[in-house]
Amino acid sequence: MHIILGALTTIVTILFLLDRMGVSLGGLNPFHWYRRRAFVNKYGSDPIYSVEDPIHVAALLIIGVAKLEGDLTAVQKRAAQEQFESEFSLGSREASQLFGSAAHLLAAPQLINTQLGKLAARNRERFSQE
Repeated sequence: MHIILGALTTIVTILFLLDRMGVSLGGLNPFHWYRRRAFVNKYGSDPIYSVEDPIHVAALLIIGVAKLEGDLTAVQKRAAQEQFESEFSLGSREASQLFGSAAHLLAAPQLINTQLGKLAARNRERFSQE
């Protein structure tokens, strides 16, 4: 019994001294590791994949398809905002904000095709054929 107590005391002392020297021991705690991994997955990924509202997903798809051909012109921006107002029953201010957030999330033109494909696959069950 005294050997087990001595071994446990040695292990605790070594871990305490490593902690005092600045060595991170958080990787030994499985709960801490799980929380850190969940945080990295949630906040370290592309924010476009965290969109869950069907109206925002539809707006991203509309703006993304329009941006596939190149930068949006003022006429295309106004047409998209008018479509948001008529189809989604939004006011002009809300349609403008929806357009701005969708355009911001689709800022990298070289990634739009990949982002739209993954976004459509992830949210396919939320939409009907109409």
